[in-house]
Amino acid sequence: MIQQKQKREPVEVVTFTVYDVAIFPHEVRANQGLIAVEMEDFSGGSTELVVANENGNSLINVKKEEHPLRGRSEIKLVPGRYQVFDAKHPDKKATLMIEP
Repeated sequence: MIQQKQKREPVEVVTFTVYDVAIFPHEVRANQGLIAVEMEDFSGGSTELVVANENGNSLINVKKEEHPLRGRSEIKLVPGRYQVFDAKHPDKKATLMIEP
């Protein structure tokens, strides 16, 4: 039997770093399509980042699972503005701009 490899869509990686006072960078731009959202936690207490649409509806949670400082999740996003915030401290925010 011949096995065919599934063709995987290209992934654009965006990384947000959580500190005690803020999330950096404050704004990231990416192209529409499959996005890998990565988090690095240097705050010592953040457990996950939330990516929400303009209406505030949560779309994906990026959790630290295998590594104590890092997490990663993938999501397919359409053009628009998305909020990224610390689940424990929603006042720590960043913006993810998805362009066509």
